[in-house]
Amino acid sequence: MRPKMIGCLISAVILSQFAGGCGRSPNALDASTVSAVQILLDDYVGFSHVPGVELTLIDPDGFEWQGSAGVADVRRGSPVDGDHLFRVGSHTKLFVGVVMMKLVEQGLVDLDKPLTTYLPEYEKWSGVTVRMLLDMTSGIPDYLVIPGITMSMLTDPESSMSPKQIVDAVHDEEMMFEPGTEGFYSDTNTFIAALIIEDVTGRPLARNIRRELTLPFGLKDTFLDVNTFRKARLIHGYLDLTVAGNDLTIVDPGLLSLLPMAADLLPQDMLITRTLVDSTYLAHPSYAWAAGALVSTPHDLASFVRSVFSGRVLSPESVSEMTATGTIRMLGYPTDYGIATQSFTHELGTSFGHSGMSYGYRSATFHYPESGWTYSMTCNTYPAPWMEFDTELAAILLDPATSPDASCDVSGNFDLNPAIPEIQAKFRARINTGDGEYVPTGFGTAMLVTGGATESDVTRETMFGRNVFVTTLDDGTVDIRFRGQAFDNPEAFWRDTHILVNPGYLRAISAGGRISTHDVDLYIEDIHGTDDPETYSRRCVVGVVNRIAPSRIGLCDEIDIADEALLRGWISVPVTRKPADIETWLTVSGRPACQCRDAGGNWSACPD
Repeated sequence: MRPKMIGCLISAVILSQFAGGCGRSPNALDASTVSAVQILLDDYVGFSHVPGVELTLIDPDGFEWQGSAGVADVRRGSPVDGDHLFRVGSHTKLFVGVVMMKLVEQGLVDLDKPLTTYLPEYEKWSGVTVRMLLDMTSGIPDYLVIPGITMSMLTDPESSMSPKQIVDAVHDEEMMFEPGTEGFYSDTNTFIAALIIEDVTGRPLARNIRRELTLPFGLKDTFLDVNTFRKARLIHGYLDLTVAGNDLTIVDPGLLSLLPMAADLLPQDMLITRTLVDSTYLAHPSYAWAAGALVSTPHDLASFVRSVFSGRVLSPESVSEMTATGTIRMLGYPTDYGIATQSFTHELGTSFGHSGMSYGYRSATFHYPESGWTYSMTCNTYPAPWMEFDTELAAILLDPATSPDASCDVSGNFDLNPAIPEIQAKFRARINTGDGEYVPTGFGTAMLVTGGATESDVTRETMFGRNVFVTTLDDGTVDIRFRGQAFDNPEAFWRDTHILVNPGYLRAISAGGRISTHDVDLYIEDIHGTDDPETYSRRCVVGVVNRIAPSRIGLCDEIDIADEALLRGWISVPVTRKPADIETWLTVSGRPACQCRDAGGNWSACPD
């Protein structure tokens, strides 16, 4: 689908609750902004492994724009056309939270009473209040860390569990911490909150959401999915087992050991490749329920979130309660979180809303009260780098001129062949030639495959979409740096892979051009870190260029090393881990095999 503009819906009384006035503001949607955002969508698909993406933008005056890029069905190649439904995961939590706040306003629920006031059978959790469930400070563990539940969910699409069965199973687990003392994102919390809603109202959760939210506010494409009936408009979702290991193991490192078996355990008709799974109907929706079973569209989500945080659904007091945030751990990262509400701060101001993930889907919807902008993006894969997308979108809305003039067509085959040791990278970032500080921009993937000639001999290390940094070193070499969790080592939470490219080859490439050479000056450094992304203990060269086999570099833009510029392109280079090749290359280049950081923070030769 190409972009379309939706004007002011004056005659629609229901929808007018979401729309602003019809006047234009200086930073409202215009041709330059729309063009820049569409380029961002096209680049997002080109430089990540996301098949398709859809976006709804609402400007400060209530004007709405919809755009998309990529494919809805990998097998058929059918495009995303703006008429698809998405599984939107944890957006469900926001809907549950809003319903709960409505009950609070009606005097039916007290946020500061123990959950046992409403569910006395869970006496082990008597120290947990309703508020602690909603702001993720309860200490109750996530049901997804229980191996039996996870394996049953992922290997048998027809199996199901009732919400009470899931909560009862967690009730037998140890608490993670004393209630109210820390914050940790747990899907179980929202299950319990939803059970309270059902107990207080005497109605199923789905009916409460429909009665209180979707019907009154005209959200015609939003519903809680509680069955496995095939839905004609549901976009295909895809799970990459290799890349997903980065995020899933943050929840439970034990899942890493299960991933190699997953391809054998999953229904074979879901497999597109050995690692890519059509996960549209991978798991029964009952496992997600209140924590993530919502189906919606970016239009509905943007309208709803804008309305909630503009004060059109709840009282100002309730909105203040929801947006009073503290810091919790969410998928391994510190996150500002309120009552069923995520919050982020950058150039557009502080945003409120929620992100969502489901196996095969990623989404994010946020409203910026200070600037008035609202967006919702949905894509059909998991994982996907939505935070990087958020940052670039904010920059465009402030200044559309910050976007490139044209989208980059990243061509070439990036399917990893385990029989051919190689590194493949996609990147999209700005070269920083200033004070040497790394500035995280853009998004991309970095994959390193090394080893022997058979799949069993191959070691895969994958960084995905956390951050891409590009800078120039003192000798003019361009350093492309990917940061993320390594697939093969969940204990080293942060790992950097550096790709160093001779600038002479970059200067030789015109816009859209390609170059093929046998002697590209490129190598890889693998840096193992700790929970602190700026603290590293050791770095070693793990791969060198195989000078016998051809290498490829492709770039969209010519790079002027003297000035800051946007670097967009791809790299595919055969590498080796043969000790002899590595020792030869290190000797010729004068580089040490490994370095360690001393007490003063300086790199030097490692002790024996």
